[in-house]
Amino acid sequence: MYFLANDTNLVPIFIALICITVPVIILALIIFIKMIVKNMKKMRAAKEEVDYEILFGGKDNIVSIEVVLSRVNVEVKDVDKVQLDELKNQGIGILISGNMVKCSNQSFADKVNNSLKK
Repeated sequence: MYFLANDTNLVPIFIALICITVPVIILALIIFIKMIVKNMKKMRAAKEEVDYEILFGGKDNIVSIEVVLSRVNVEVKDVDKVQLDELKNQGIGILISGNMVKCSNQSFADKVNNSLKK
């Protein structure tokens, strides 16, 4: 900053450089972060498909399936056969009410709807 004190003609140039470079650096960081997030989503989607039928105790254990918005209600014959820990490991919120297993997660609801209703 010593050179700015001696030559006041450089101050506007210095301010202009700061006003240009700071937004460019911030924009580059935002684009870089968005690219990382997009690649992470692709990697998650590319993971091995989970057989949700097995997680709910098999096809014989499933009585009915109902998808309501972001929640999947799966009525099962025996709740003890449902692999609750594995469902939780998938990042699914679970509520058990009688023989009804209520799972909440939009992407999970879409996957279960496609996987179990075949």
